[in-house]
Amino acid sequence: MTVPTQDERTRGAMAAARRFAREPQIVGMHWFQYYDHPRGGRDDGEDYNFGLVDIDDRPYEQLVDAFSHVNPQLADRYHHPGPTAGGTREAPWEVPLAAIDAQDRSIVEWPKEPALITPLVAPEPEIAFGDLYMAWSPSGLHMAMIAMDYYDPDLLAYDGEFPLEEAFRVDWGVDAGAGPHRFALYVIPPRVFPESGAPMMRARLCRVDHRPCQSVPAAVTTYFGSDQPRITLEVSLPWQALGVTEPPSQRQLRVEFGATAWHRSRWMSWSGRPPVVAMQDPTRWHTVRLGGE
Repeated sequence: MTVPTQDERTRGAMAAARRFAREPQIVGMHWFQYYDHPRGGRDDGEDYNFGLVDIDDRPYEQLVDAFSHVNPQLADRYHHPGPTAGGTREAPWEVPLAAIDAQDRSIVEWPKEPALITPLVAPEPEIAFGDLYMAWSPSGLHMAMIAMDYYDPDLLAYDGEFPLEEAFRVDWGVDAGAGPHRFALYVIPPRVFPESGAPMMRARLCRVDHRPCQSVPAAVTTYFGSDQPRITLEVSLPWQALGVTEPPSQRQLRVEFGATAWHRSRWMSWSGRPPVVAMQDPTRWHTVRLGGE
């Protein structure tokens, strides 16, 4: 057998690298962790049962069975992508009626499938980095978010107050019949991060129709904690904040949503337009109906 020289091995490696650069590649996908956390969790406090097997090495049969069906399809799905999960709804979409408690630090009561805002669109090659939900009740409109994004304090040096333009931001536009109203929900990191554990971030809701950040009386905003990269929050917005005293008699709204990641690194929106652009033109906001009663 002839052993290739160093130059031949180098040329071969370079040719392979060129082929890799020219051709689409499947980098791979994986489940976050093979086994559950041990009893009592990790040293940093994380404690979940999200493995393929439990702490006694017993497989979660339904999950493993699902993987056995999905995994053989991954290569074909990569090369022949179909429609994005959660296609466009029939217009007008019906916002579900639900009894939401924005102070209970839980979204278990949300009717998640009918409340999901879909599809959220990000500019290529990015993908949506979170889910947004909306529901209504006699007291007002409710919004929830489950998203993923990292804030790195070393990427931004600042003095004084954290610059809101660099915060993780959810833009929410609503016209309930009294004209368009625009709100921004900011997730603000602490100035000093703890040596261990999750940074205690906070959420700040602003009305941004005429000034950068006006308070919204009677609104409730709850951030569930800050175990990066998870971002989970909930908002209840009273009808009075929309210029009306009760749900509109025609049960119809115009709505737009957008979100921007920390450091303005990426965005997504319901309309597929940059959030700052989408919020400027309420004539193009989605028409939705209030479902339920």
